[in-house]
Amino acid sequence: MVMEEQPQRIRWTEVPITFAPLIIIRCPECKSDRKPVIVNTNTEDDGSITRRCICRECGAPSLLVLEPIENKVQFLDF
Repeated sequence: MVMEEQPQRIRWTEVPITFAPLIIIRCPECKSDRKPVIVNTNTEDDGSITRRCICRECGAPSLLVLEPIENKVQFLDF
């Protein structure tokens, strides 16, 4: 009979901490931070992404433009 080795217990107080940026999108009309309903998404020629959105709270339409972040991407090593 072969004994299986028990996995080592993780000591969460000793692991590295990784922080990532958080982007909060707010409705320009009512300032709600609930995720909007995305009606349409288009990728533009310059690499940006345009999203047509509708607020879940007040129903206001808005355009969300996500700019390309070339050379600003940070890879997290795990």
